[in-house]
Parts: sequence; structure tokens; C-alpha cells
Amino acid sequence: MNPPILLLDEPTANLDGKAGQDILQLISQLQQNGRTILLVQHELDDVIHLADKLLIFDAGRIVAFGPPKDILEQYGEQLVVKFGVGLPQVAAAALQLKDIIQFESLPLSVTEFASAVSPPVLAFPLSEVKSIATPQPHLIKVDELSYRYGGTDQPVLSNVSFSILEGEVVAIVGKNGSGKSTLARLLVGLLKPSRGNIYLSGQSLKRLSRYEIHRSTGYVFQYPESQFLTDTVAKEIAYGLEVQQRPDSEISKTVEETLQLLGLEQLAEYHPFRLSGGEKRRLSVATMMVLEPRLLILDEPTYGLDEGNLVNLIGYLFNRLRERGITIVLITHNMTLVAEQAQRVLVMQSGGLIFDGTPKALFEDHELLSSAELLPPPIVELSAQLRKQGWPISADIVTLNQFIKQFKTNTSLTTVR
Repeated sequence: MNPPILLLDEPTANLDGKAGQDILQLISQLQQNGRTILLVQHELDDVIHLADKLLIFDAGRIVAFGPPKDILEQYGEQLVVKFGVGLPQVAAAALQLKDIIQFESLPLSVTEFASAVSPPVLAFPLSEVKSIATPQPHLIKVDELSYRYGGTDQPVLSNVSFSILEGEVVAIVGKNGSGKSTLARLLVGLLKPSRGNIYLSGQSLKRLSRYEIHRSTGYVFQYPESQFLTDTVAKEIAYGLEVQQRPDSEISKTVEETLQLLGLEQLAEYHPFRLSGGEKRRLSVATMMVLEPRLLILDEPTYGLDEGNLVNLIGYLFNRLRERGITIVLITHNMTLVAEQAQRVLVMQSGGLIFDGTPKALFEDHELLSSAELLPPPIVELSAQLRKQGWPISADIVTLNQFIKQFKTNTSLTTVR
């Protein structure tokens, strides 16, 4: 087969940074060889450099079509608000700073942004990036944990040790096959260690019943279909609450509020398997979120979500869980999500733990990033490039909001070209 046109639907979804880049390089080669590529994508950061045209759909109709820069300049943040399309981080930064920095053309890459500006004549003070207060009690302690699946000699996990504090948000990252999902299943008692121990509030999981473990933990699977048990969306949200024997009035109120909040109210009587990928993801998160476990593990929570739903879901989810002191473990390839939400990052490689620290420390360790095949968020790369060019950009900046705030809160910044 040698088709002249290829349609690729989210080709890098759930792939680690290096694997995703390999796919995009292959797409670029096909493009250079004369193939026409139709690329369906929610997140533009990785693919915008490949696109000759940007086609925006909404409710089955075309709302915009043209060169990417023209579309992004015309619609800006409305792409997120109205159509759920995620702006490239660099373009989003340029759009938010257009009153301070006059760009001749909207930059879409780190190189384009950095080459379009000169350092300010007057230095401006660095804004402090506030860290989240560290909670004290340990919720999870993992001690020399190893695991191998039956019938194999090769361990999936080997001598892994770490602890997670009550109320902490911890991201587990690493390339595909590094042991992330296996580790998560061990943390909630779905698998039993081959060696070592896991402690929940000081008690070994080996001494707790499955009911005792599941009463305190929740797990949102990577593939939502794996956890659906009922025949309607509303019943799915209510199921866990019914198992916990919550009052009928509370269940009804919670189901109604959750459906509305996550944009599923029109789908309340649909079978979960009839939902789109993004709708299934929202439902899978909702079924665990309403139970408010002490530990909630989210396996690729952003998969299948457009930017609008991602902002709503993640914003609500983390705010609500933090308010209640719930501990969150994220398994993700989305480094922007890690930068914005995680207090700590655990990096897995070949079944071992090779890093335990803050997102900032991870993004500064270029050798480790390369070894683990991870890519930092574009805004981190942009900040580093601007520092090289003489901009007094804080090394603590890891998110778009921090980047924008530093510029906007320092009035001594002079106009740049």
C-alpha cells in the first residue's frame, strides 16, 4: 500500500516523549516525500511545526481554516474557550505578552520567540515563585519493592523505595514499559509484591483486606472502559456511592452536580460505551472523584480530552481534592501537567526509580531527561533560552502562568523589538 493521503488520529497519544518525537519525525518524512497528511489532534504543541494549514471543527462544522499563525492570531484564547483547542505554549505566551513585546509575526516555537526579542535595556527583578507548603504525615511508604509477572524471570520493578506524604501531588513519569502502571496497581492492592512492602498509614497492605485497601484508595484506569460496571452514565457515577451506602438524597445530589460540572448532563442515560474517548475519560475520573478516597491514582488522566474539558476537569479535580487533603498520584507523559500540578516527580526507568524530586529539579537535569526520554514543557525551554540571551528570567519558572506573571509584574521592563 502506498496511499497518497494518510489520516492519523491522535498518533502520539499515550506515548512517551521520545516515542512521540519518533512518530512526528516519520510524519515529517512522509510529508517531505509528497504525502498529504490529515492529522487529528487536540494538543498543538508537538505538531504545529508540521502543519501547513489548521482546520478547526466545532459541532460538525468548519469554523476556521488557514495558515496556523493566521488562525492562532485571529482567535487566540477563544480557541480554548469556544472550541477546546490547546494553544501551543510559546504562542500562548506571545499572545498574552503582546502589549509588552511587539512581535512582527506570532512565534510558534522556542527558536522563533527567542530570535524575535532582544534583552531589556533595564533589568527587572525576579518574581518569587511560591512553593506549595509541604504536608507532614506519610500516607504511603514503599520499601524495597519488586515485582515480576508469573512465568517470567525478568522483574518489572526492582528494589523501588519512596514515600508519599498526606495531601501531596506526585507524578510518576517514564517511557512506555518503565513500570509506571504496574507500580500504581501495586499501590492500590490490585497486584501483590514479589518482594518488599507497601505501607498505607503505617500498615502493611499485606495485613489489610481488599475492602480496607479499596475504601482508602481509588484508581482511574488508563483505558476508561476497564472500570465501567453499569449501563448508564448516571448509574456509573452513583455506583460507588451506593456501595458505600450513602443516603439516596446525597447520591442524587452528587450525581446531578457531577454530571453538570463535567458536561455530561445530556448523556446521563447513555451507556458508557457509547461515549466518545474524552467523555469516557471524564466519566472514569468522576466515578472515583465522588468517592473522595485518601489516595487517588490517575493513570493518563488527560488522554482523549480537548483543552477546554482538560482545563475544566483538571482545575476542578485538583482544587476539590486539595481542599479535602486527598493525595494524588499522576501517571502521565504530559510534562505540562506535571509542571502545573505536581509537587514531586518520580522517574521510572527499566523498573527502577532513578529520580525523586521537584519538577524544577527534573527539568534542570538534561542528562537524566535524555536518559529517561522525557521532554520538558516548551515554556521551560523558552525560559532557558531567554536566560542565555541575557534575560533575567527566574530559573524557578516551569509553567506558562509563572512566565507571564514575571513579565507583567515587573514594570521596569522596556519595550523590545
